[in-house]
Amino acid sequence: MARPATAETKRFQMLGHDFAVRTTRDLAEHIDRTFSTLRVPGRPAHHYDLDAVEGERSEVWSLRYDGHVLMEGPSVGACYSHLCWHINREAIDRCDDLLLLHSACAATADGRGVLLPAAMESGKSTTVAGLVRAGMHYLTDEATAIEPATGGLRSCAKPLSIDPG
Repeated sequence: MARPATAETKRFQMLGHDFAVRTTRDLAEHIDRTFSTLRVPGRPAHHYDLDAVEGERSEVWSLRYDGHVLMEGPSVGACYSHLCWHINREAIDRCDDLLLLHSACAATADGRGVLLPAAMESGKSTTVAGLVRAGMHYLTDEATAIEPATGGLRSCAKPLSIDPG
């Protein structure tokens, strides 16, 4: 049986995905900080629930989306990683009004962007992190969203994840 969530995050929007997360107070605070650039006012259209459930022999963590189980695992870390992946996947899948390119992207203060299209595991995230450290604005390390009518770039600023090394 699932323990009731003790806190709910703020509402977030990533491209076409509108959501909040119900979880423990500490994890909700972490998610609010991590996704702060995606925060919007109002009520979310979708909810994730990330909480512990009682297993046969030990505690198991459960991740649900609008009441449907996405995964259960032995650690909160595994469920949190899947939560981040699912948020990204939903944002990309729900975005039908923009051109999406598999690329990283950073922008200058005047709005010009540096587009870094490349294959997985080729260094897009590391390169865009370096551009941000050099003073550019982070837009994405996964899917650059371009408005077809204007050529403008739209942020898809999911949390940046860099492998050790």
